[in-house]
Amino acid sequence: MATRRTQTTKKETTAAAEPAKVAEVKAPALAEVAEAAEAAKPAEKQAAKATAKAKAETAKPAAKKASTRTSTKTTAAKAAASEKTTDAASAEKSATATAKKAAPAAEKSAAAAKKTTSKRASAGKAASSKAAAKKTSAATTKAGDTQVAKAEAAPAKKAAGTKAKAAKSVESEKPVVVPEPEKEVPTTIVEPAPEAKAEPAPEPEPAPEAAPAPAPEPEVAPEPAPEPEAKAEPEPAPEPELIPEPEFAQVGGVLIAAAECAPLVKIGGLADVVGALPKYLKEIGVDARVIMPFHRQIKERYFNEVQHLCDFQANLGWRSQYVGVEKLEIDGTVYYFIDNEFYFGGPVYCGGEFEGEQYAFFTRAVMDCIPQLDFDVRILHCNDWHTAMMPLLAKTQYQGGMQAGLRTVLTIHNLHFQGQFSHEFDRDLLRVDDSLATPQFIEHYGCDNMLKAGIVFADKVTTVSPTYSQEICGPELGESLEGVLRSRGGDLWGILNGIDVDVWNPQTDMALPGRYSAETIELKAQNRDALLSELGLEPVGENTAVIAMVGRLTPQKGIDLVRMVLDEIMAEDVRMIVLGSGDEEYEQFLRDAEWRYKGRLCSYIGYNGDLSHRIYAGSDLFLMPSLFEPCGISQMIAMRYGTLPIVRETGGLKDTVMPYNEFTGEGNGFSFANYDAGEMLGVIRWALGVWRNEDVRNRLIKQAMASDFGFARCAYTYALLYRELS
Repeated sequence: MATRRTQTTKKETTAAAEPAKVAEVKAPALAEVAEAAEAAKPAEKQAAKATAKAKAETAKPAAKKASTRTSTKTTAAKAAASEKTTDAASAEKSATATAKKAAPAAEKSAAAAKKTTSKRASAGKAASSKAAAKKTSAATTKAGDTQVAKAEAAPAKKAAGTKAKAAKSVESEKPVVVPEPEKEVPTTIVEPAPEAKAEPAPEPEPAPEAAPAPAPEPEVAPEPAPEPEAKAEPEPAPEPELIPEPEFAQVGGVLIAAAECAPLVKIGGLADVVGALPKYLKEIGVDARVIMPFHRQIKERYFNEVQHLCDFQANLGWRSQYVGVEKLEIDGTVYYFIDNEFYFGGPVYCGGEFEGEQYAFFTRAVMDCIPQLDFDVRILHCNDWHTAMMPLLAKTQYQGGMQAGLRTVLTIHNLHFQGQFSHEFDRDLLRVDDSLATPQFIEHYGCDNMLKAGIVFADKVTTVSPTYSQEICGPELGESLEGVLRSRGGDLWGILNGIDVDVWNPQTDMALPGRYSAETIELKAQNRDALLSELGLEPVGENTAVIAMVGRLTPQKGIDLVRMVLDEIMAEDVRMIVLGSGDEEYEQFLRDAEWRYKGRLCSYIGYNGDLSHRIYAGSDLFLMPSLFEPCGISQMIAMRYGTLPIVRETGGLKDTVMPYNEFTGEGNGFSFANYDAGEMLGVIRWALGVWRNEDVRNRLIKQAMASDFGFARCAYTYALLYRELS
């Protein structure tokens, strides 16, 4: 009986397939009804998961449940497609009735399925695409019942679909029409079954062995299909990092003209400034180079290292003189040398009118060689009277040449030295026009004043300290040029000099027997003992201070004050050391003093670079009682080495030394205001008393060593000046 029922079901299924296809074409509007058919699938799944011991009557409640679900879904479909309500309702009612009628048949089919399990298993293997898996006999029976029920219900559902012109059957298999993706999917829907085909329904899988039926698993809603990832827009290519333009990039090449330059040749403080300035300007982006005479001292040392750039003849009045231009680079700084054995084969400063001719030649040679240098010169920086005529020549004799476009700066290191010669002298050597020999330009009390020429014709004028720039505008220190200096107004700058902290560094100074820092100032005593031993002075006690002086022996340096009260100074518990050379009377005075205070005073007449380093490090107090001091660097070096300065408040000394305040503890040295020997002596005694207090002394030493006198600050100010000219 079961076999005949199965054959009948197959025939009915085949017969219903064709009308379904026709209905699909004729009823496109019934796509919504497909959801109602889809709702029958959960009932099928539930029937498949029925327990192994379910009897034939279990199929009937399952069919009723399917009917209920189908009715619910049909109602939803009718609401969505109100125009087709009538046909959809008829189709749904027919499907429900057919499902109820199929329930008894499903009962009988389930019983028959138990008897014919082995036969259907082999048929199921041929029709099924899945491999047989080990399942329990209860699951096999449940699957068989479900398949028979589905086969019985299929013809009825398809017949109802034909009457309603719905193109789909309510089979247990996947409907042909796929639901619209945007419609809300019930949470109880599971994945659809494969699409139905017009062929015999697959028979249940065989049950290899009986096993306890597993508890039905709860239905799990399938995870929604992941939305396609939005295609990431390609990131824009990173913009190239913009390198900021150096602050002084617009400043052109700077050529510094000077008579001397450390470390090549040094006579005074000018050499220190010219030697350090290019190095620190380069660090902030300014290309500055030095041009100077090829002095004998330089030629003897670097003759085989220089590069010959060019040579030519320069007209010096009626003379035609050889000019050789040499180039040398030392530690990143480029130097140009003007070579002429006649003028520069002797002393750096020859004195008298020959010194005037010496530097008149240098002036002409520099102006003529500028177009031939391997360097684009935009700013010509002159120093003191030896180069002060260059701005005048650039503006009066080189019109039409590149020299006429030069911007010029004149730095006054010492206003006392001005280079005064007769007008005939200047007219003969440099062809200075007679119209310029007036008080408005270069004439000064009947002479041509070379320094005045530079003050008048340079684009900017600088001095080497702010205080000195104010002092020289008054009658006391104006050296009779205060009027012309005041006339320059805002073009007069006061730029405090500095020192090369790499050269003057007690932590790395190889000239010292013991190197030290502010944190190890106790090692300073080793240098003091070694210095006294080197100079043949008696050892000192705990309260004995070493007072030192280093510099030129001239009236400017206050030697007259020392000469007045030297005996009173030596009456104190001190040792005294003087290093320098200068006027004969001062040199002789110091020789006599050394003889009178043998073992307590040493006068070293001359200059010794390494010894000066050891004096700065080994002394306790540094005396600098200048009559005037444009800047002074000795007091800066002394503080760098922890030696406390005693200075007169003038020029750069006033700008750099802050006198000790016993109430606040501030200060880095000692000072006095008036050029008076008694006042100086009183400050020396006061300084000795403070120095003997160890706690105060150590604090002052640390404050002095912490003072910033590096040339970087000075170079930055010059760069601002150059930028203003560019």
